[in-house]
Parts: sequence; structure tokens; C-alpha cells
Amino acid sequence: MARLRVFLVIAVVVMIVGVGLWLWLRPKPVAVKYVVLKRADMIVSVFPTTTSTIRSDNEVTISAQRNGRITHLPVEEGDSVAKGQIVCRLDLSEETARVFAERDQARAALTEAERTFARLQGLFSKGYVSQQEVDAAKKGRDAARALVTGLDEAAAQYEKYSVLRAPFDGVISSRPVQAGDLVTVGKPIVTIVDPTRRYISSTIDEVDVARLSLQQPVKVAIDAFPGKTFEAVVDRISPVVTGGKLETRTFETRSRFLPPVPSVKPGMSADVEILTERVAGALSVPTPAVVDRKGEKIVYRLIGGRAVATPVRIGLSNWNVTVVESGLAEGEQVILTPDVTGMGDGVRATGTAAEG
Repeated sequence: MARLRVFLVIAVVVMIVGVGLWLWLRPKPVAVKYVVLKRADMIVSVFPTTTSTIRSDNEVTISAQRNGRITHLPVEEGDSVAKGQIVCRLDLSEETARVFAERDQARAALTEAERTFARLQGLFSKGYVSQQEVDAAKKGRDAARALVTGLDEAAAQYEKYSVLRAPFDGVISSRPVQAGDLVTVGKPIVTIVDPTRRYISSTIDEVDVARLSLQQPVKVAIDAFPGKTFEAVVDRISPVVTGGKLETRTFETRSRFLPPVPSVKPGMSADVEILTERVAGALSVPTPAVVDRKGEKIVYRLIGGRAVATPVRIGLSNWNVTVVESGLAEGEQVILTPDVTGMGDGVRATGTAAEG
């Protein structure tokens, strides 16, 4: 009898130790966040791949047409200018002096050619020279006259090139030079934009372009106007792809503000959301909750303290939200962090409801 009691005590101790070891060695529950599914009207949106930028349809860069030194630069970035207003003066004295000297020489040569032609005409009338000599003198006079005309035009152009004016009412968006700088042909002096013809330029991933169409509503948030959202519509979808690499192929879209148009300036940044579709009573999950497993879409439900891999059929989707057409039911708990370490079908999990 004593032996039986000892055996029972040992057995109980072994069982307790075994259970303790099993409880101690078994994997700890995975900590996850979850949402409770519910139906609601859903707006499907497309978001640009990068921050959008306010631009202008009417933009021009005024560059130096001749080599020279800037003597007067009366505008700064952000200044408003009127059509015809002087934005820069260049000292072209060296080149202008050369052109004027060539023109003076050409005028003197023309005067001499005209005298020669007139003299030969008089001699021809008296029979002292041939017609060929008169014709040659006439050609010389005509060539001298053409040269003077060309140099007169060149001199006028040099005067024009020395004074640069705004071609339309606008705002100075760039001025990369300073007074006193020596500039060469083609050097940008100022860039002028028309702030009344603004649009929002956005870069859209090629996988999302098929969802876009003209006049779709756009929500615009601008850092310069915190807490405010402005309305716009898609005005243009570029037919040309940009980006040379497969992973960076994008398209540009342009959106126009709807009245009242905010007082934004070209160059400002903007966050854009293009509203592509509305689905009534949709059952949807956050897109990060959907996992692709060997071509099959799954989500993890939280059931009885365990993660359960569940195949689903999805519908409309964007970076934030995905519509679930089958596989889930309203009221179920869906895990938002399927990529957490230790996650898998059937693993124990402790869930915390996600905020919002």
C-alpha cells in the first residue's frame, strides 16, 4: 500500500512538472491588432505616388540672348510683374560696339558704292563704259545696301536684348542670378508664371491609371492651409508614361480647383486624393490585412484566441482599403498585422482593437 502511495505521488509530481514545462516551453501568444468588420458606404480612392505640386499652364523662362553682364535686376522671387515690365538690363557694350562699328563701315561702303554706280551711269550715257560695268556697279551697290540693312536690324536687336521684359502679367517663380553676374547665351535670368492658370500636377502609378477618368472629384490638402480641404476635378490624364524602370512607371494627371479657388502659388506642395468610385454597403478591410499566399488572397480572423487563415475574394482596392466580396461576415474580427513575427494559421493570438 505504501508503494502505491509513493507511485501515485511520483506520478502526480511528474504530471505537474510536465504540464509546467509544456506551459513554459510552448510558444507565447502573438500580439496582434484587429478590427471588427461592419458594412458602410465606401469611397474608393487613388493616391499619387509622391507629393503633388501646384503648377501653372503659362510659364516662361527668360534667358540671355547674348553674352553680357547684368547691370540691373529689379525683381525678386515671389514678386508680381506686369506685362512689359523690365525684369533685367544687360550690358552688351562690347558686342554692341562691334556691331555698330561694322554698321558704320558698311554705311561708308554703301555711300561709295552709290557714288560709283551713279558715276558709271553718267559715263554709260556718253558711251565711255559698257553695260556690263554698269550692271556690276549696281550689284555692288545692292549688296552694300543689303549688308547695311542687316546690320541695322542686328543693332536694333542688340538694343532689345539688353532690356528684358515680362511677356505677360505674372509672378517671378525663379531668379537664379544676381546683379553683376556675367551671363552667356541661354543662361536663365528669371522664370515667370501666370498664377491665374493654376493646376495640381500628380504622379499616378500605372496600375491605378485605368481607374481614372476626366472630371472625377479630387480632394486637395495644402500645407499652407492647415486643416482645410479644397475641391478639384481631374482635368487631364497624360497618355505618356514616365520613368524608365519597371517599378517606377507612372503617369501625370492634372487637376483644376473648383470655386472658390484658394490663393495658392505655383511651386507649393499638395496632398491629393482622387475619388474614383463609391460602393454602397461595402464590407471592407484595411488593405494591409490582405495577404497573397501562392496566388490566393487570405486574411487572418481572430477566433477564440487563435489566428485563422481565411481565403477571400476581393473587389475594388486601393492602398488603404479593400472590398471583400466573399469569405468574411459582418461582426468578425480581422487581424491587421498579418506580417507580425510568429503569425500563421492556428497560432495563439491576443488581440487589441485598433483605434479608429
